[in-house]
Amino acid sequence: MSLLTRLRSKEGVALPGGSQIGHTWSSFLPQMGTSIGIDIGSGALKIAQVKWHRGGPQLENFAVIPLEGSYTEESAIVDPVGLGDLLQAATQAMGLSIKQVGTHVGGPSLRHQHINVPKAPLAELRQAMRYEAPQQFSAIPEEHLIWDFTPVSEASGIPEHQQAVFLAGTHRRLVDSFLATLNRANLKVDAVELDCLVQLRALQWAGLAPHAATGPLVLFDVGERSAKLSILRHGVPMFSRTMPTGLTHLRGIVADSLGLSHDEAEMALRAPSDAVRAAAEPHIVELVDAVARSVEYYLYQNRGVTIERFFLVGGGAGLPHMMEALTSGLAAALPAGENLSLRVQTGSLGEMPVSGRLQPQAASVGHLLLGAIGSALRGEDS
Repeated sequence: MSLLTRLRSKEGVALPGGSQIGHTWSSFLPQMGTSIGIDIGSGALKIAQVKWHRGGPQLENFAVIPLEGSYTEESAIVDPVGLGDLLQAATQAMGLSIKQVGTHVGGPSLRHQHINVPKAPLAELRQAMRYEAPQQFSAIPEEHLIWDFTPVSEASGIPEHQQAVFLAGTHRRLVDSFLATLNRANLKVDAVELDCLVQLRALQWAGLAPHAATGPLVLFDVGERSAKLSILRHGVPMFSRTMPTGLTHLRGIVADSLGLSHDEAEMALRAPSDAVRAAAEPHIVELVDAVARSVEYYLYQNRGVTIERFFLVGGGAGLPHMMEALTSGLAAALPAGENLSLRVQTGSLGEMPVSGRLQPQAASVGHLLLGAIGSALRGEDS
């Protein structure tokens, strides 16, 4: 089947209602110095186009496509054909001509460990990890295991003859499902990264997080079906926890309690009345308590360390009640000394330059675009 035939077969794919496209370029317009990042979540498909100028990166175009139905299950894509067709329709609507893209994976299927190993050159470390990775991730059959690692040179408390290594692994079906989806959309992937790392990269380029931080930084990503807490230090995850409460759960609670439709509950959560707050509060408080206990545990295990920044990202960053609950919950749970330098803030586009045609549209969905933007910025870490 020729490329032209494949493109013709997908021309009829319609974007779901509520889809937001920044603006449309001609498919033949040169897009040199441009990179594309794709974030496939359980609730929405996000695409970011970043263009490089002398002063740095600028958000040039974006798309946010609600995902109706179940395209994903446990972070893996279960309908790569349907989602791939939708992704291609979105890139065509944006007028994108670039086919090389970056993406990221996450969720409970992604596992990671910190281990100490004897000091060795990088080539020898990679050989050692070929043996170590299957041992650390023994729940995944070795023939289905995909893994990667990075030395953590700044780690403290390591014996002189050893070094710390961050090791991540997942089942091949997770990565293969993403590759199959992007291949269906006629896109080629040159990077598949961890979700929290691309979010951190976007926050750094937005001027909200320092490129080099000595203290740990927290990302709390509240998505459609779950919430993930990541504590990163020296640019790698040191602690991770996934919780089963997401926006779908909160939306359902509000809808059932107040007799609202799905869309009405969505709007109500973003501008909560007293009745909405009363319905959602017990579940938000339970979620915040789990976050506070995790942060407290990390600080207990790493005494003398102070968390410098706390970011609420993902769809949950659009809920005012979530931010309020996090601020008060963490202040109550953490020792007074730890609270002094802790800042809880919403992940956003911050100071990142944005194409004039996208304002203020991009600002309203900036918290949803961090993953896609971070994937578009791949290879540009400080």
